Amino acid sequence: MIRLAKSPAAPDGSRDITDLYKVKVNGIDCDVHPARVSAMPFNRAWPGKQRSIDQSELAAFISFEADEKVTLTIECQKSFEKAIVRPLSKNVSVSSEGTTVVMEITECGQYVLELDDEHQALHIFVNKPNDYPDAGSATYYYGPGVHYPGLVRLKSGDRVYVDKEAVVNGSFMGEGVHDIKIFGQGIIDGTYEERLIEHCYLSSTKGNIKFYDCSDISIEGVILRNSAIWVISLFGCNLVHIDGVKIIGQWRYNTDGVDICNSKDVVVKNSFIRAFDDVITIKGIPDYRHLPVGHILVDNCVMWCGWGRNIEIGIETYCTEFSNIEFRNCELVHSSASCIDIQNGGVAEISHIRFENINVEYSNKCMQEVYQESDEMKYEAHGRVGMPYLIFADNFKFILPNATEEEINTFGITHGIIYKNINVYLDDGLPMPCIHIGSRSADAVPYDFFIDGLYVNGKKILDLSEMTYTPDPNVTKIFVS
Repeated sequence: MIRLAKSPAAPDGSRDITDLYKVKVNGIDCDVHPARVSAMPFNRAWPGKQRSIDQSELAAFISFEADEKVTLTIECQKSFEKAIVRPLSKNVSVSSEGTTVVMEITECGQYVLELDDEHQALHIFVNKPNDYPDAGSATYYYGPGVHYPGLVRLKSGDRVYVDKEAVVNGSFMGEGVHDIKIFGQGIIDGTYEERLIEHCYLSSTKGNIKFYDCSDISIEGVILRNSAIWVISLFGCNLVHIDGVKIIGQWRYNTDGVDICNSKDVVVKNSFIRAFDDVITIKGIPDYRHLPVGHILVDNCVMWCGWGRNIEIGIETYCTEFSNIEFRNCELVHSSASCIDIQNGGVAEISHIRFENINVEYSNKCMQEVYQESDEMKYEAHGRVGMPYLIFADNFKFILPNATEEEINTFGITHGIIYKNINVYLDDGLPMPCIHIGSRSADAVPYDFFIDGLYVNGKKILDLSEMTYTPDPNVTKIFVS
């Protein structure tokens, strides 16, 4: 079975499509949606105004349902020499002639077609067929068409359904509510929300989805595009289930993918996240310092980091502990500053953390991350290759305005960290990736880091000296096997 969706027409007659690509799925025309993304890893602290649009570019995506092998025939506007499909571990068969690409996909999931480099990529979302029998009873039913609800404040028990042929221009927010479900395969778009203040923690700017002090939350299947700030953010929440979500079209400042703050019992799985900042980050902030962070699982996700950290704990770690956190079976198709990251910038004890079966791709076309120092400064690192840290762990202080004196003077401790079956795909000509495990205080020494199965292009690494690595005298007990 293959089911395609038609892009709806807005009131002015325009449709949510782009001519970057023309796609046929098993010979049937498939609408191609636009997504504005960051064109370069060029970022700064919030300057009081939004990022310049000339630092962005248009990419594209398609989304359809299938439970059988599909052949995609893709006419590309862009001329190219080489077509590649990520994640590389999926070994997707692809061929090209002129500006036409043909590829076969045999299983549901998320894929990216790149032509020579990462620019103007086509993102491909293949979903399992779902008839959504509960859609008719939804509190908010967004059927085929373009909708403009603006901010929707959710109440306990609410259901939000977004049809696969719907574009919903707005944000969804809950405070102190429970039993919420947002589901469907349509688009939630934040284009019309403007950010006016710096802090991401406050409710002034919502992003696509934001919850405070909520429980029993389910977010399934939807596509989240062009958020004004963190795309999905959770503060003091528990029992949260995020499944099959696609985050795309993020280019504005601080458009992290999923931020999990002082929350517990959270699952993020089967999702695609392309963010302009940290992709999935687990934090503790001072306003919720009484709530520890734990029992969090990220499973079977495809991640693309346009700036900052890909999978991260920190940098805000203002609570007593982070524990029982696991990232597994994930594909890191692009990274920026670092790939697998722990920044204990507060006071927490971080322990019982596991990164397992993580595939990390290093491209020789990766752009170098640059911090923008002023309005006048331009990105001038074109042609320089970026080499993100593969593993980064440190406890340099990140001091927030409402931190106590004790918190300012106390370093967090990190221990009991497992990296198991980390597979690196390293392009020809690139140096070995860098690993950094350090501490800024002899009184807060990280210990018990276990690297069990680190592979670079299939070769097992038996000693960190084989990587780019400088030992830190403040760190003890790193075990490689």
